[in-house]
Order: sequence, then structure tokens, then C-alpha cells
Amino acid sequence: MQRPLSDSSSDHNATRGGTRGFATLAAVAFLCVALLCCNACTHHAPSACSAHAPSACSTIEAEAAALGATLSLCVLPLDDAFAAPSTELHAQTLLTPASTMKLLVAAAALRAAPPQACLRTELRWLNDLPLCDALVLVGGGDALLTAADLQTLAASAAKVLRRQPRTLQADVAHFSGAPWGRGWMWDDGLDALRVSALRLHDDVSPDPTRAALDACAAHLASAGIAPLEILPTLVNATGAVVAHFERPLDTALRAMLERSDNMVAECVLRQLPCWAGASSGDAEQGLQMVRDELRRCGANADALVLADGSGLSRYNLVNAAAITRLLWTHERESPGRLRGFLPRSAASGTLKNRFVSSSAVGRVQAKTGSMQGVTTLAGYLTAVCGRDFAFFASVQHSPAPAAALRAVLDKAVLALVEERF
Repeated sequence: MQRPLSDSSSDHNATRGGTRGFATLAAVAFLCVALLCCNACTHHAPSACSAHAPSACSTIEAEAAALGATLSLCVLPLDDAFAAPSTELHAQTLLTPASTMKLLVAAAALRAAPPQACLRTELRWLNDLPLCDALVLVGGGDALLTAADLQTLAASAAKVLRRQPRTLQADVAHFSGAPWGRGWMWDDGLDALRVSALRLHDDVSPDPTRAALDACAAHLASAGIAPLEILPTLVNATGAVVAHFERPLDTALRAMLERSDNMVAECVLRQLPCWAGASSGDAEQGLQMVRDELRRCGANADALVLADGSGLSRYNLVNAAAITRLLWTHERESPGRLRGFLPRSAASGTLKNRFVSSSAVGRVQAKTGSMQGVTTLAGYLTAVCGRDFAFFASVQHSPAPAAALRAVLDKAVLALVEERF
């Protein structure tokens, strides 16, 4: 039988085991520290400029400052579930969004509207006293309505009407409240911007409802229906629908974001409460729904000032962090839905002539915004490495020419595409 290990041998093995245990613990501790450092590098705390290439950020910021302008940036990687900004610069500073305000309205509409939502214009027949044999043109907030659309409507009505109407009237009760946005200026051309549930696209007359009625009456006459008299507007017509014309919401959103149509934005803003069940909508109700959507996306809506849907008002005050967070949330929840309406760099819409002959060709899908002293871009970009980002970038607070501000802004966005931030 082998002799048992001596006491000294036991002590020696115990010492060796303790040493191994200490080494194991040290290795585990080192690994934890390494993982924490790695995580800190991947999801670093927001800073003015990314640590990857601070010279690009500081150089472009200096160019903006030389113009007396402020450069604001916020960039969120779409493959990061924690929405940790990869680049931030003055991201909480309040600024004028200009037409990037339309992104907030579009996001709220995509959230509130039912599937296959449409903007509907109707012709109704009233045969109740005191309005016997009356045709009513009911506006549904379609800011893209054309004379050709009314011609289609009149032709459809002519096929079903069995007797001649005596009068033609308009119902514009679908929208209520002021016909202009809060903070619009007298030199914005307020007559051309009068918001109405019934108006023809690009009409600049002081009475857009009457212009639409006159066009409808002419097309009805060509179809063999000649009302004797055009009367003032009517509220809440309840007669039978004899013809209708529908425009898909997607068509309106594309015009709003790709061509930056101001009237479409204002009409969609007022349409939001109607999709939520209201009998009519106004701008303030719509703006409240925009605030609710910002909060749902995790943005601090209480820190912002929202005055209209088109971005014409200088009363609007937003920050880069809030808009980027909303863009990030919508792309994560419904990939391509909001993004698909945006112009593409060097290819379409208001970006058709931007970033031409650069590495950003086709890589930027964003809404433009510009006013005197303000230029902005907000949307999505694909970096040269293939990663996708939501971003907001703005150069403003400067009396410099628009072209100079835009050059600095485009240089910043190009640096983001090329990962030089």
C-alpha cells in the first residue's frame, strides 16, 4: 500500500491550488475590465465629436463658426438597439427646423392613419328643405386636388344623376381653426397659403374654395349638368354621395417629403385628428398628436416648440436629438416605410442636385430644409462601410448666403458618409 501523502506534500499542493485560484480570479477580472472597455468603445458616451477622427468634426465646425453659424449634429446607428449616438454636436440646442418639420407630421400620419388611408373629395346630393336639388362639393383636405380630378368627379356624377341640380355649394367643415400657421409672416404670401379642406393644387387666389367651385361647375356643365346658382359654403352636408375621388395618403406624403409641398403638410397636419376619430381637425389638435408621437419615440417633446406642419413658421424650435430619435424609431419599427418617401442624393426630389460626383451619391435619403440663415438635412444615410444611420444636421444662426451654409452642411454629411467623424 502506498504511503499517504505527507503533511508537507499536502501543504505544497494546497499552495499550488491557491496560486491557480488566484490566477483564475485575476484572469476573470482582467476579462471583465476588457469587456467593459470594449463596450465603452462601442457605446461611448455622447461627445461633441466622435473619437474616430476629431479633426474632421472640429475643422467643419470651425468653418461654420467662421460664417457666424452653429453646426448641430446627431447620428444614431440603426443597428444599435440602445440608440447610443455615434456622433453628437449641439444636439440639445434649440434650432429652427424649416421644412424638416414635415418629417414630424409624416411620422405622426404613418402612426395615426389606417392602412390604405386616402384623402377623399365628394359630390353629395341634398334634397331636404331649404336646399332642394342641391349638389355639394365636400372637401376632404386633398391639397393635390386638380381641375382634372374635378373633371373625373363631374363625369362620374353625370352618370348617376337623374335630374338637374338647382345649386352648387361647397362644404369645407372638414377643417376648422385658423387657415394659416401660427407665426406665418405677412410677406410669406398668406393668400396663396390659405389652408382649406377644398382647394386646387397650386391655386394662389384669395378664395381657394370659390376657385374650386368654379372649376367644378365648369366641368359639370361640360358633362351636361348645369347648376343654376353657386351659393356660399355649407357646413356638414349629409346628403347621399353621388361621386367621389380618392388620393392615397402615400401619394400626399411623397409630395410632402420629396417635393417639400407646404400645403400638403398643413392639410395632413389637420387631417391627423380626423384619423383619430374627430369630426373635423385643426392645427393645434394635429400638433398635439405630433407631440404625442415624439414622446412615444422617446424624445422630450416638452422641450420643443411646434407651431405649424410645413416649417414655414420661425416659431418652431426643435433639437437634433429629438428628430433623430424619431427617425431612428420609425426605421427600426417599420424599415423603409418613412425612409421610402425621402429624396435620394444626386437622384431625386430636393436632393437631385446635391452630393453629385461624391461618395455620397445614392447614400443619403433625407428631407431638406432652408430659410434665411437656416439650412438643414434630416433622414438616413448609408456609410461607405455599409452601416445605416439616422441623422439630423443643421447649419444656422448666420446671415451668410444660403450657398455658403449649404456647402458646410453638405461637407459635414459627406464626412459622416465617409466615416471621418
